[in-house]
Amino acid sequence: YFFIIKEGYQINHPFVFYPYTKIRDIKMVSYLNGGYYSYFEKDLLLCDFSAHALNIPKETQEIKEEALRFSNITNVYFETDSQLKIINKLAFESLAIEEISLPNSLTFIGKSAFMNCTKLRKVNINKTSHLKTIKSSAFEYTSIETIVFPSNLEEIGPFAFYKCKKLKNIVNYSNKIKIGESSFAHSSIEMIK
Repeated sequence: YFFIIKEGYQINHPFVFYPYTKIRDIKMVSYLNGGYYSYFEKDLLLCDFSAHALNIPKETQEIKEEALRFSNITNVYFETDSQLKIINKLAFESLAIEEISLPNSLTFIGKSAFMNCTKLRKVNINKTSHLKTIKSSAFEYTSIETIVFPSNLEEIGPFAFYKCKKLKNIVNYSNKIKIGESSFAHSSIEMIK
């Protein structure tokens, strides 16, 4: 459970959160430019469903499970010097985004993170990115045409790029990738560099 307390709200009664009386049960949340964040913008918890764009602060280190899932977000931006490390499962599922530039600090993309983003054509990943793990079904049913595997990439989970029918080119900078079952099944790969 978490409670959203708007700025300026005062708690005057000791039982206002009954039965959640222990401080560990209450997470303070702040709202910033279309997103709800935990303490000091470290975690993106969810987005404002009326927002169409989201600019994620550089302090954000984790995008929580289902944070943007099924929302109206069509553009996602990361501030310069982003500290993002983790995109959890289903975080971006079924968004109408067409392009996303993932920050170099990112190390982990969770299960089904971008699944069913059918308009997603371009995922920008720098060859020197810290990305180590792409979990199962992460980009399943997207329209990605080309993908870069950075030098730090170690794992691609099963079905990670399943039914990416427009995926034709892979640019690979890693020599240590463990590739899961059917990771590229029903894609149109023509070239791996």
